[in-house]
This record gives sequence, structure tokens and C-alpha cells, in this order.
Amino acid sequence: MEQVIRGYADDGYTLIIGHSFEYGSAFAEIAPEYQKPTSSPQRSNLVKSPGNVEYVNLAYLQGAYAAGALAALISDKGKAVGFVGGGDNPTQQAMMRAFIQAAEKTRPGIKGMGVVTGDYDNAAKGREAAHHHVAMEQMSFGMR
Repeated sequence: MEQVIRGYADDGYTLIIGHSFEYGSAFAEIAPEYQKPTSSPQRSNLVKSPGNVEYVNLAYLQGAYAAGALAALISDKGKAVGFVGGGDNPTQQAMMRAFIQAAEKTRPGIKGMGVVTGDYDNAAKGREAAHHHVAMEQMSFGMR
């Protein structure tokens, strides 16, 4: 990632957007070498922001919370709903917790469950997790 970001900065681009969590540390490492604002990756609480980097909150948690509430409301049996996440990072973990919290708060007695597969690129893992939720009479919400 660093090589690509650096290439854009060297070519004179003054706004480079990293669209997900994993770009945060690369931007933080490279940014001090450039004077102009060079990046706008997704918000990262793990990385201290250099002056020319702006982290943006893309409201994933709010979307996951709304999805949990909706899943609880439309669940036919009202027993359980589930979340399937991709990469194992703080954003995915927080989204899973938000989904579960909303489901359980919206429909008392429903069980919110979740799994983060640890892999954005393995659809089979996500499918397996979703099938497990369905087998347990849950509704699954997947985030990639």
C-alpha cells in the first residue's frame, strides 16, 4: 500500500483516499515526507494523525446498528439474528457489537450473535458463517 500511496503523492496528487481501515498506518508513515495534504483514509483510532492526514468516520457503526434493529424487527421467529464480518479489525468488531446491541435492544428476548471471519477475500468463510446462522434459525447480515 505504501508504494502506491507514495506513487500518487510523487505524481503530484494532493488528495489520496484510502477507503478502509488498513490504509491508516501507511498514510501516517508516509505523510510527514510530503508538505501538501496527501490523504483522507477511513478513521483509525490506532494511528496518530499527522497534520496533512484527515481521518474520516464513514458511519459504519450507525449502519450496522440500524441493520441490527431492522434484522430484529423482520425476524419471523424472533429467536436470533446474526452478523458476519470480514477482516478482523477494530471496525469490524465494533460493527458486530453495534449490530448485536441494536437487535437485542429493539426486540427483547431475541439473541444477537456475530462472527468476524478474519478474511475480506474468502467468500466461502462468509458463506459458511451465514449458513451456520441460518441453520440456527437466525437472520444474517454480512459486511465485507
